Parts: sequence; structure tokens; C-alpha cells
Amino acid sequence: MPPLKNHRQEIFCLEYVKDGDKLRAYKAAGYEPVSTNSWASCSSQLLNKTYVKKRLAELQTRIANRVEVNAARVINELSRIAFSDPRKVLGRDGAIMDPKDWDDDMAGAVAGLEVEKLFEGSGNQKIFIGYTQKLKLWDKNTALTNLAKHFKLLLDETPKPGDTYNTQIIFTMPVNARDPLEVVTHGSNGHTNGSGNGSGT
Repeated sequence: MPPLKNHRQEIFCLEYVKDGDKLRAYKAAGYEPVSTNSWASCSSQLLNKTYVKKRLAELQTRIANRVEVNAARVINELSRIAFSDPRKVLGRDGAIMDPKDWDDDMAGAVAGLEVEKLFEGSGNQKIFIGYTQKLKLWDKNTALTNLAKHFKLLLDETPKPGDTYNTQIIFTMPVNARDPLEVVTHGSNGHTNGSGNGSGT
């Protein structure tokens, strides 16, 4: 149904669905009963009007649907992080693909992307030799833990110290794409987890 034609009654409904406090909603709508005792009586009478009940029911349904949609979106975003696969953003040459070519799931798992140009020499002798790409992903372990808690898959929900593993993948690209590609993956503890050349996967 459309908003109530009576402006104060519409405000009353909008305020009431916030917390279910009829007295607060009645005052917020601008009503001014003649006595303190009449606040409860007048707000109850307004609340019991058929058209007010219908309007409240509609507003409450909208709120419930919105909450359900938001909850589903949160679960979806956590899933993107928890089940992300960095290989989806790598091209055949091992370089990070242009972000516009990422799918929505992988884009949601990326915390940041930095591109830095590399030079040798200085002044007029400065020569561009390539660039470095840094891709940072959101913490998979935290996302998996939150999903497991939501679906009640964990018996012990107490987080353990040191259970966070942020991953940063650094690609150093030469000017000549045929030259070896250096790939280094750093774990959250700062140790190098692996290196290699070629595809970088």
C-alpha cells in the first residue's frame, strides 16, 4: 500500500517499526496529547487502527526482506574470499590480468592491487626496465572460520593466536616478456613460502 495520506500517521508508522516503542513513535510524529496519561491511550488507539496495522505490516515485511538479502550478501562475500583461487587472475604469461577481466568472485577476494614502475640509473640515464605488480588477498582463514561458525561446523569457536594468514603475491615483470618471471609469495609471518618462474602458479 502507498504511504498514509496523513503525514503524522505515516511518521508514526516509520518510527514504530524502528524499535516497537509506540510512545516514542507517537511523540516523534508530533502528536501532543492534552495530558501525560493520554500518551499511552492515544498511541494505542492509533496503533489499533486498521489502516495503520496494514501499513506497519508492509513496512515490517520490507525490513525483514532487506535483512534477509543483506545476510545472504554477507555470506556470498565471505564465500568469495574463503574459496578464492589466485590463479584466476593470472594470464598465460604469469602476469596479473587487467582487473576488468576478473570475474566477480575473484574481484571480491582481492584486498588491493599495486603497480610500480622499475627504473635503472638516474637523471638522463634513467631507463625503464619493467614493473612490479602486488596483489593482496583478503584473509581466507578468517572468512572460512566465519562461514564455519555461521553454519555451526566448529565445536570450538575460540580463535587461536596466529591463525591469520594474509597473502601477498608479488610479480616482478621484465620489459621483455620472454625473460624469466620472478614470483614470490609472502605469508603473514614474513617468511617466503615459495618462488619460481614461468607461469607463477
